[in-house]
Amino acid sequence: PRSEEAARLTGECGVMTGVVRGGRAVFAGGFVCEVCGGDGMRAEAYVRPENVTVRPCGKDEDERGGQGTAASCVYAGGRYMLDIDAACGRLKAYSDAEIAPGSEVRFTVNGIRAVIK
Repeated sequence: PRSEEAARLTGECGVMTGVVRGGRAVFAGGFVCEVCGGDGMRAEAYVRPENVTVRPCGKDEDERGGQGTAASCVYAGGRYMLDIDAACGRLKAYSDAEIAPGSEVRFTVNGIRAVIK
């Protein structure tokens, strides 16, 4: 999709914002994807909840991916829908377990495709 509005026509999505550097859209948390655009241009990625894997932060955890805060957690028929506030933007994710709002979480994103603005 070329816009957040178009992405939302087919379901929930989160938005990551980043910048183009060296032919890649670079997002906070170390997320990157290939793009065609000049350095310094703004990049946005519209991410579906099913493409985000989320887990609570813990002591002995894998530190790959991004970190954020669970802004909300709502039961959605057999799983929970989370809103995650992160440096790269606000994302949505599904979780099998309830995660209390205000909890720190780690997440990974699969299949990022960016739009240059």
